Amino acid sequence: MSSQIGNGPLVDIQPTYGAVLIGILVSTCLLGVTFSQGWRYFQNFPKDPIHLKIVVSYVLVIESIRLAFSIHGVYYYLVLKWGNPLALSDLIWTSQVTLLMTTLAVVAVRLYFSYRVWIRKSSYRPFVASSYNAKVSQRNLLITGWIVLCSLAHLAVGIVTWVLSIEHDALSAHTTELHSFGTAGLSLEIMADWSISLSLIYFLNRGRSALPQTNAIINRIMFYTVNMGLLTSSTDIVILVLSLWSTPQPQLYYLAIYHIIGNLYANSLLARTAMRAMTNNMPLSDFAVFSAASGPENASLTLDGFRRSHPNEGPISMSKETLKPFEQGYVHATPGTEA
Repeated sequence: MSSQIGNGPLVDIQPTYGAVLIGILVSTCLLGVTFSQGWRYFQNFPKDPIHLKIVVSYVLVIESIRLAFSIHGVYYYLVLKWGNPLALSDLIWTSQVTLLMTTLAVVAVRLYFSYRVWIRKSSYRPFVASSYNAKVSQRNLLITGWIVLCSLAHLAVGIVTWVLSIEHDALSAHTTELHSFGTAGLSLEIMADWSISLSLIYFLNRGRSALPQTNAIINRIMFYTVNMGLLTSSTDIVILVLSLWSTPQPQLYYLAIYHIIGNLYANSLLARTAMRAMTNNMPLSDFAVFSAASGPENASLTLDGFRRSHPNEGPISMSKETLKPFEQGYVHATPGTEA
């Protein structure tokens, strides 16, 4: 018995919804990583302030809803409308909302990082120069204002793009008339990412001291900052290049990668919280404890023990009783100290 093999579909969906399907599968895997980090966050830092818990919960919820809408969209095109080439050019409401929800998640994470750039430690008490209190800009209005402006502009562009996608519910209209808005939104994302990364690196570098342990912690924070900034901004650049390349022909490779950009931002937020758990497990000698008012130049920790801030006072002998208040309040950081 001979079998007959057809000539294949009339429309090649590999560069369109085939690519989107792969992007959604990758996004599903990354969401699993996001929830794993989210679970560890709530386990390790139950006493964090409520506003930080709200930000983390918001990102987890909106990423879950976004993925559900993405799955519905690809199911609609590849299953419900299988064999109907005309339906492939329609933009259904879940696909439209997915673009908006990605923007909402990205902007929320970026506003949180701009908040981290803005705030500083205002209380007069010793603290550990670790990642969870690296609040370094001393309320620099110019830098944080620029980051917030880029983020809000990106949000505005995302909302306008979503509204226009409702008015033009065809894929061809989405890739032509709305192309300029997509390019503007990606450009704003890249500028905001680099602004956050460079400002954090600049202010962290200014916080260096003569203590190698403190500088080692700062180097570690800078390493994570650079890598997360490069990851998100490089992904935005790839999406921008693919969207420009896909303009003449209907290809959705850029949309496939766009499906994972929200996961990257969510994981960058949760990775920052994981840095606190990592530094909290470092021994006491690896930290520099100093007065927030005096600054790192008057640090009270030397490589071989503590000494008083006053230059005329001699070194302090160390014992378990002496270290106990530091272990309880500063070295093994109280989870609620995250602002």
